[in-house]
Amino acid sequence: IVGNIFEVVLPYMLYRRKARAAVAAKAEEPPQLSSDGNRVAAPLLDNADKADESIGQAEEQMMMPAYEGTIDDYAELAIQFGFVTLFVVAFPLAPLMGYISNLVELRADSFKLLRLCRRPVAESAEDIG
Repeated sequence: IVGNIFEVVLPYMLYRRKARAAVAAKAEEPPQLSSDGNRVAAPLLDNADKADESIGQAEEQMMMPAYEGTIDDYAELAIQFGFVTLFVVAFPLAPLMGYISNLVELRADSFKLLRLCRRPVAESAEDIG
């Protein structure tokens, strides 16, 4: 649980603080003026719900930290599987608790990947191996 807090909640709080600072900085910018001194109209947005947002999705994605990869996530699950296997004789409820913990970890990792990190860059490969 503590690992999930450090893995999800802390980066989320840092991201929100960074996003608020960017929105505040963008709100303080003077309006763009054309050559004759008139204000330049902002481009229309496709989604009416996002009309009040001052930063775009691409700018929001660039403020997010890069995803470090799946190796750490898989290693965490493998270590937990090892502990469950090791202590199942002494504590028979360990598999059930490990399963519940893995469900929580799955949701925490999916939230981290979808909401807190930049989208991973696609890499080409010769085959699936």
